[in-house]
Amino acid sequence: GVLFEHMIDLKREAGEQLWTQYYTLLREAVDSGNFSVISHPVRMRVTNPFLPESLDEELDQLAAKAAHANVALELNGYDTLNYTDLVRRLAYACARHNTPISIGSDAHYPARIAQAHQETERILHEVGITHIRIWKQLQPEEYAI
Repeated sequence: GVLFEHMIDLKREAGEQLWTQYYTLLREAVDSGNFSVISHPVRMRVTNPFLPESLDEELDQLAAKAAHANVALELNGYDTLNYTDLVRRLAYACARHNTPISIGSDAHYPARIAQAHQETERILHEVGITHIRIWKQLQPEEYAI
C-alpha cells in the first residue's frame, strides 16, 4: 500500500528503512513465482537519496534470488540516465550471480525509445554481462549483445 518512489520529506533513518523494506518486498515478489521480470529495482532513488550502507548486500541478495528463480531484473533507461551509479551497482550484482537482465527504455513518448540503451550497453560490457533477456511469444530467450 506504499508508493515507494513518491515518498517525500524523508529523514535519513526512515529513508534507509524504506530501501531495506523495498528490497524485502522485491525478493518476496521474486519468490512468489508470479513474475518473469522485476522492473525498477532502483527507482525509489527518485525521491529517496538515503541509501543504506547495506545497499550492495541488498542488491546481491535480490540478484541471487532472481538468478535462482530465473527471474530477470530490469536495467531501466530512466534510472540509467539519472542514477547511473545505482544501475551500475545493480549490474555488478547481476553479473556476480549470473542473473538474467532485461532492458527497458521507460519511454512514455516515441522520441524516448531506447533513450539510454547506449549507456546501458556500456555498463553491461563494463561488468561483463554479454546477454540480455527478451521474450518471444511469452517465451524467454537470451539475446547476445
